[in-house]
Amino acid sequence: MKLRSIVLFVVSGLVALPDGAQVKEHFPARLISIKAMLYYTDTGKFSEDILSAPDFYLWNTIIGEGSAKGPAKSIIIVVDVAGDGGPNVYSSDTLVVTTQLKGKLPSRKQINHLDFAPSGQHFEAFWLDEIGCAGPVTITVQVNQQPPVRKRLDFQCGE
Repeated sequence: MKLRSIVLFVVSGLVALPDGAQVKEHFPARLISIKAMLYYTDTGKFSEDILSAPDFYLWNTIIGEGSAKGPAKSIIIVVDVAGDGGPNVYSSDTLVVTTQLKGKLPSRKQINHLDFAPSGQHFEAFWLDEIGCAGPVTITVQVNQQPPVRKRLDFQCGE
């Protein structure tokens, strides 16, 4: 009987909270945005987000034509994920980013533990090089088991 009383006391102590304390509910991470910016080799600066600019013309970007403001053969992809915030919050949420360039094997990066800032945000950046005349580029982002989000860019070159 004493052992049972001790076990019940210990177990009940694990779930008892001091007065006024609250249990924080875990919210699964979710995708907020995907951005892609050209990297201009003549200035070291980035373009505007070309995924959110429907009229951005990706023609001969390697020599600064189309809508590009300078020569660009690389892009940086920035993924914004929202989740639980707080000091030193590491979650078991998973982020998978896959890129597919025409005629090349897909590139895949998986992050199994996201570290969220107190604001609840987590950013990941991915660099794609030699895309100036790559043709269609597909970017696929998936957070946990949520449906994947696909974005497409089309880098063309010619005379």
